[in-house]
Amino acid sequence: MVKINSEELLKDLVGINSVNGNEKLIADYLEKIFKEHDIKTQRLKYSDNRETLIAEVGTGEKPILAFDGHEDTVAFGNLNNWKNSPLHVWQEGNLLYGRGASDMKSGLAAEVLALINLKEKEDELKGTVKLFATVGEEVGELGAEQIMQQGIAKDVTGLIVGEPTGTKISLLRQENFYMRRNINQQQIDNLIANNHLEDQFFIVIGHKGVLQYKITAHGRSAHSSMPELGHNAIDDLFKFVQVQTKYFNSLTANNDILGEVTPVVTLLKAGEQINTVPDEAEMSVNIRTIPEKNGESLEKDIKQLINELNKKGTNLEFEVLEKVDPVFSGQETFLAQAAKRIAETKLQQKLLFAGMSGGTDASYLTKNNPSMEVIVFGPGNISASHQENEFVNVEAYKQFIKIYTNLAVEFLNNYSE
Repeated sequence: MVKINSEELLKDLVGINSVNGNEKLIADYLEKIFKEHDIKTQRLKYSDNRETLIAEVGTGEKPILAFDGHEDTVAFGNLNNWKNSPLHVWQEGNLLYGRGASDMKSGLAAEVLALINLKEKEDELKGTVKLFATVGEEVGELGAEQIMQQGIAKDVTGLIVGEPTGTKISLLRQENFYMRRNINQQQIDNLIANNHLEDQFFIVIGHKGVLQYKITAHGRSAHSSMPELGHNAIDDLFKFVQVQTKYFNSLTANNDILGEVTPVVTLLKAGEQINTVPDEAEMSVNIRTIPEKNGESLEKDIKQLINELNKKGTNLEFEVLEKVDPVFSGQETFLAQAAKRIAETKLQQKLLFAGMSGGTDASYLTKNNPSMEVIVFGPGNISASHQENEFVNVEAYKQFIKIYTNLAVEFLNNYSE
């Protein structure tokens, strides 16, 4: 059996170009490693060059703990802002740099190595551990949706999503930093005083969902000198914007961990030339949702606003672009409490439970199994994700390999419904 160097594995993964649409190379690489360690694998083809890899160790029986990590990364960004090529992995002190180092190849690598550790003690396990290495998480959670559609996660008892949940200590001192939500200054001071790493980690027990939609206003074109012969689509779109803004301002739903619904108008498009009345205008909206006001409820309300305006003479069309559920799993679950107990010792810091604004694969993986216990907890740095010169703390990454291994043993051998 080949002994794997944890740093070399991480460097190999970061050095593979797996920007959205090119994830198969990661699946190929990981499958080879798993075969060398006699670990069962399954592949789900999404499209050409895109394959999710599923690996499994243990008894095949419940309880089932699943690790989730995505194979894809975002694009490289502005290459002029990188110190080196995004695929040329380099290290400065305890920080390892490259695209995906934080989000989330370090989390995926730690999960892979934990699974290999668990294979070596498979006879001791009283249940099953799976790994979902998915495609397309950065744009639509495509691989996780495919897993959900095939019912592969319906029997999972607990889910650990290895997305980055660390942050720079300095950001904790910024009052507007979103991870500080519902954390008082005394708690912040206590976290900083007890931290022996460069990063502070949080155990995330919930994250917002997403509702993305497009509103299209249809009008009639005319020469700008004779606007009365046409119907300006922009005017109708602006009428909707006013009604929508009033609606958003009226929302009062709130979640203790996740906060409020967060709506943002992100795209506008109208007109073809300056001397023509536009016959079409478009607006796209991105809303981060919470369990207390989810995508289904918001969609229903927005459609009602449109119906009322259309009765008054507008011609507005509504199209859902994406709708992903929020995820919320209490901090008193067995998985959350075990993670806190084990990780505080390994990371030598106090850990608090928190919520995230961004989404993860958990939105789909829990869809046909809402009782699944879920945490998002990984070695990457939230503040470095998607940026040029993305990095991960190597010491933290190595500790997460131990955390995942110990947490899996604890969960399988001591979990009871």
